[in-house]
Amino acid sequence: CQEILGRLFKAQWKVNPQVADRAIACLIDWVDPDDNTQLSGAERRQYEKARRPGPRNGPMRGREEFMGIYGWRELQEAVRSKPGIDLAKKFTVEGPEKLDLIVADQDLIEAVLGLGKDGAQAWLQVRNGNDKEPMTPDDIRSPEEAARLLNVNVDLLKDRATLEKGRFRVLSKGQVGQTTRTIEAVISDGSPRKVEARWLQ
Repeated sequence: CQEILGRLFKAQWKVNPQVADRAIACLIDWVDPDDNTQLSGAERRQYEKARRPGPRNGPMRGREEFMGIYGWRELQEAVRSKPGIDLAKKFTVEGPEKLDLIVADQDLIEAVLGLGKDGAQAWLQVRNGNDKEPMTPDDIRSPEEAARLLNVNVDLLKDRATLEKGRFRVLSKGQVGQTTRTIEAVISDGSPRKVEARWLQ
């Protein structure tokens, strides 16, 4: 996790290393079960001193928690002007542990698989088959073919990523009077379809 996020924030997103390291350390401290503070991290005593809730010391319960973690507001500010980077859409707190290569963004593929910049280009150009549409029958589902196009070891690819099924995101917005609610869900493209993560805002 630390290595992958480091590659994503520093190499892919070009975030200041101090800002990136602080966000990563504080995230680790937020979810790990102990009170040992990571270098540049924050544990219970730092949150209590600032009269802020945290850390969770266990799995996160919702994406809104990210902005309560020390260092993540600074990370958000650092990427605000960078095109195509929206922290709220890049991270989920539930769902599969492996990266879905059929729908994943280029920066995530390159960070998770340890590729250099533009190392996922050959894969992105062909992954959705002739119709260029994701989650259709002609998508490439062969790990060996994906590994060849990404120039990585197939065992590494299978360990960190999946091609088994696609996923899609559903966004529903409703308003009653002055109250607006948004429900967002990630649904698997399997049979039967399954809601893998959901958020209410």
